[in-house]
Amino acid sequence: MDYRDKLISFVALRGPVLPVELTREFKTNIIIASAMLSELVSKGVLKLSHLKVGGSPVYYTPSQEAKLVNFIGKLNSKDQQTARMLQDKKILKDRDLDPLTRVSLRQIKDFARPLQVTIGEQNQLFWKWYLTGHEEAERLIAEYLGIKASDKDKGQQGGVQMPQMPQAQQEQPQQTEAAQQPSLGPREAREAEKPAEIPSPGKDMQKGIEPLKAIAMRECKERAKKEQGEDMFLKRVSDFLEKNRIRIIERNIIKRNSEVDMVISIPSPVGELAYACKARRKKRCSEADVNAACMLGQLHSMPVLFLNSGELTKGAVKLLSRLRNITVKRV
Repeated sequence: MDYRDKLISFVALRGPVLPVELTREFKTNIIIASAMLSELVSKGVLKLSHLKVGGSPVYYTPSQEAKLVNFIGKLNSKDQQTARMLQDKKILKDRDLDPLTRVSLRQIKDFARPLQVTIGEQNQLFWKWYLTGHEEAERLIAEYLGIKASDKDKGQQGGVQMPQMPQAQQEQPQQTEAAQQPSLGPREAREAEKPAEIPSPGKDMQKGIEPLKAIAMRECKERAKKEQGEDMFLKRVSDFLEKNRIRIIERNIIKRNSEVDMVISIPSPVGELAYACKARRKKRCSEADVNAACMLGQLHSMPVLFLNSGELTKGAVKLLSRLRNITVKRV
């Protein structure tokens, strides 16, 4: 199982989680754990909280959003009070609140969601509890403003106007073919009943067919070349390993022609050494790429060989100076 799948399963079971919890489970350090979680957040698999616990946000799956309420106690006293008030009332009108509470609502982004509501010709800002549904919020706002449901349905001034889905346009009935055609006289009708003559293909048509065949053959050749080129990076990596008498034990293609994870065996005077190997095809490899290579080594409990096709950023070089058990080679 890939380390990403293990990480997702861990968060789904334990989430919301802090990076420090991964250090114990995956036997890694806080830097690597944070990088592992950030990678999944960037891909939209996990979500990241605005609130912080000990200087670190919490990570969770989209289905675990309701569990964020367990972290209200980590807010400061004023934000806790504001969050509890919003949780109790479910909607709050911004203009009816004191300045400190209005500032607090803008700080607790995990729990307070803004709603722009049109009242007559004016826009008013309301805040709703993050777990309150849209329809329930609309009903509560209408009750808060003293607007009856009948007034809303009639669209009277002062009603609450929420965004509505555009109605599908009605399809215009098409005229029948007989109705569209003009009436024909007897002579024209006889002419129309005669079958149309289909010209036999001549030399001009044959000349037009030949270029089409040539174009189709050229496109097939170009497509074949493109398909062959998709494995060029993997071939380059394999050639590098073979040249250095390094044997591939296990291989996992993460992204075709871009990234591959391997377990390799490197010969040495004392025998073969097992290494985790990550190969990346990238013009500039950053700290995140180095962290990903380190994560692979942590999961396999092996030293790491990081192969890349480009240059290292200053941040990546600085990070490598602090890490051990990782060797970087350019292919």
